Amino acid sequence: MADDDAYLAYHRLPFFIKVFSGLLRNDEMDDGYPTWTLKLTKLHLKRTIEIPYEFWQRHILINALEDAVYFLVDGQTWRILLEHSLSKIWIKHGWRRFKDANALVLDVRCHFKLVDAHDVQFYVWFDRP
Repeated sequence: MADDDAYLAYHRLPFFIKVFSGLLRNDEMDDGYPTWTLKLTKLHLKRTIEIPYEFWQRHILINALEDAVYFLVDGQTWRILLEHSLSKIWIKHGWRRFKDANALVLDVRCHFKLVDAHDVQFYVWFDRP
């Protein structure tokens, strides 16, 4: 009976609450939210990463480039500032702090799921080698 109550309580939680609190289960990852993936290279670890420009054009308003974006990992929120050109978007501030705090190393695969296109929030999870 208690297990049934926990099951129902979990499934009544809004998706964003599950993401922010780190409660999201792996089987819920493929849910139609737009996602992009990046395998970290030495260059990413030394410098920064790019957000695919085509992904941004398809799913996010272009003027949102002027605002901060947020990476959500296991209940923590990381404020990220971007820079852009006519064909590229990259992290200008916040990457080093995010990378170090999440112990990101060579060949880690990072998944970025857009959970809020208005406030530009990505739920991020990692596949480690």
